[in-house]
Amino acid sequence: MQRSPWSRLALLAMASLHPSLSTAAEPQPAPGAVVRWLDVAAAADRHPLLLEAAARARGAAGTVTSARELPNPIFGLSAGDGRPRDGGAARREWGYSVELPLEFLATRGSRVAAAKASEEGARQDAKTVRFQVLRDLRRSFVELVHDQAVVEAGSELEGQVA
Repeated sequence: MQRSPWSRLALLAMASLHPSLSTAAEPQPAPGAVVRWLDVAAAADRHPLLLEAAARARGAAGTVTSARELPNPIFGLSAGDGRPRDGGAARREWGYSVELPLEFLATRGSRVAAAKASEEGARQDAKTVRFQVLRDLRRSFVELVHDQAVVEAGSELEGQVA
């Protein structure tokens, strides 16, 4: 997987969103503020790709639940005037029926198995997305820390030369 050019920007945005680094009520951190990996990793749980993958996994779990459900019964109600064959007086007659479709029995096992496989695939995909996001954030974090060290070394050298 090729790294996104936005990974450093995403790292900085996520670091700024993390409550331990800054909040809207606090001023922005000083230029020498330390960004820690634990803060960035904790903020990674709010990454949009991770949230999307988790939502897909929850949707697949719902599909399994839906595949296990029994179909709803069908209720019927009818009313009419009944007339005897011998020509007597007509009277109101009521009829009702309850039907339970049985064709689901033939396909239920395969539908449940397919839904379970889909759920496992979605969970594995979510795990893979999490690893990829953390890997990209880790790379960007290391680059950021390295660049901060280079800037600090340059400032120290400038101070020594002056």
